[in-house]
Amino acid sequence: MDLKQWKDAEAAANKGISLDPRNGRGYAILSAVFVKQRNSIEAERLARKAINIDPGKMTEYWALAHALNAQHKWIESVAVVRKIIDLAPQDGKAYVAIGYAWSQMEKFDEAIANYRKAAELDAKNSSVYVHLGYAPTKQHKTDEAVSVLKTAVAINPELDFLEHLQHRLGK
Repeated sequence: MDLKQWKDAEAAANKGISLDPRNGRGYAILSAVFVKQRNSIEAERLARKAINIDPGKMTEYWALAHALNAQHKWIESVAVVRKIIDLAPQDGKAYVAIGYAWSQMEKFDEAIANYRKAAELDAKNSSVYVHLGYAPTKQHKTDEAVSVLKTAVAINPELDFLEHLQHRLGK
């Protein structure tokens, strides 16, 4: 989204909250705006408020996960995304999010397991394979990384295989 769209989202969320202070989605949207504005502490507060209002809604949990990621609170983020999986066990994006958090903590076996689950659920999503290619590079398993990235390119030929490989290898 561009700056104007973020401003519009902020205005709409504030209006929705003013009309109904029990509007959890409004707080979740406002949380996303604050993450974009790099105010992740306020984003976390708003997301937690959204969850208190609507504890069964994935949007609210995603808002909290993004706010926690912005603060590098990886363990807390994993716990929140597991709640998303409880709500929607077939959500491949949730497994990617957990894999990403584990990667950030350099727990690559856990990351790979979650990325593989995401690939199982969403086999046609090339970005899942791009993420899955990251962990093997950090474990110095270049052949495995190349194989996975080739799968990503086979799914989406517009991907620049060499660029992704160089990025993953830190070059």
